[in-house]
Amino acid sequence: LKELFGRKISQEYRYILEKHSGAYIKDYYYIHAVERTPLTDSDGWESIMLFYPVHGENNIFEQYEMYSKQLPEEYIPIGEMDGGNLVCVRKNVGQIYAWIHDTEDKDIFLIGKNMRKVILSFQKVKKEYNDLSDGVVKVELDEVFYNLLKGDNNE
Repeated sequence: LKELFGRKISQEYRYILEKHSGAYIKDYYYIHAVERTPLTDSDGWESIMLFYPVHGENNIFEQYEMYSKQLPEEYIPIGEMDGGNLVCVRKNVGQIYAWIHDTEDKDIFLIGKNMRKVILSFQKVKKEYNDLSDGVVKVELDEVFYNLLKGDNNE
């Protein structure tokens, strides 16, 4: 891993890899990133779903190979966020970033100065979702699909 990262990895990240072979983050645990991303909610919370393992399926080396042509050269994918977005570490520096793949202008956002700060920033937050249309501007369905949803099979 040292060769991949270009530096010694932090004790906190090594612990996640050695003791948990990566880690899935429990529901309702969020962080406040240093920079807001397009996915940051109105209260400033950001979701990280998992950290990739060293061995097995979807390991850090497979992810690096898969995303090496899409990410800037100095970033290594180490985890996933909602929507297939990535948590990355910046080589030789150790800062943790979010890579949001479907943005037009900026796609890299600073999450934390280092892995320790990211891990210690996780907080359990019970979110209330009273209005499921929050943020939805418009939904368009074609007529066939709409009738299917209604249960009307008379196209």
